[in-house]
Amino acid sequence: MKINVNTGIEETSGEIIALRDFANLLKLKIIYMNTARQITLQTVSVNRPGLILSGFDDYFARSRVQVLGNAEMYYLYQMTDENRRAALKKLFKTEVPCIIISRGLEPCKDMLDLAKEYDTPVLQSNAITSEVVNDIINFLNDFLAPKTRIHGTLLDIDGIGVLLTGISGVGKSETALELIHRGHMLVADDTRLLARQDSGLYRTSRRRIYQRQEHVRRCWHFKENQRRPCYRTCRIRKIAKL
Repeated sequence: MKINVNTGIEETSGEIIALRDFANLLKLKIIYMNTARQITLQTVSVNRPGLILSGFDDYFARSRVQVLGNAEMYYLYQMTDENRRAALKKLFKTEVPCIIISRGLEPCKDMLDLAKEYDTPVLQSNAITSEVVNDIINFLNDFLAPKTRIHGTLLDIDGIGVLLTGISGVGKSETALELIHRGHMLVADDTRLLARQDSGLYRTSRRRIYQRQEHVRRCWHFKENQRRPCYRTCRIRKIAKL
């Protein structure tokens, strides 16, 4: 029976991230660090490589981050040494971005040897497999989202992200300061990197935005007991041009 398989392209041009940053953001332990010390991420999807380990490598999603859980690891450990190495070699030679083992499970010797041979990063998480997959997908949706840069001041006003824009000197910071005095919260001041999500809303990008509390304290003369909390990220629902 002939089955039509959707082989549409899901990859972007890719974004490079240092392996250590990737591990820290997702609370992963690095088991093997590749020589480049970085990885290229091209898709928001994640793969469980059970099929390729069993010998079926048609339509294998090699550009995806690979996650091995209980099922894959148990399958590998019940194999003979020869079959286990052959199965793992089929996975590693595809040059996947990285391999993540969940539940704190330890990689076998063959996996470590092949990681070094093919220079493929191997990481470990103590979380259950479903949590690992969800965390990676959430991270990738943000990391690979289309970006744009805009000059403005972003605030949280009653739970709504509001971006104040306008030419330099028009009074964005002064307006923001007055709103902060009225109990609203500063998210970010000055030029922001924004990411478009599937919902069509913009928000500040987690990976490049940093808190400006010291800037607020220094430039707007906030005392310690007057400082408001700053958020790293916020959905933008309103854009106000001054």
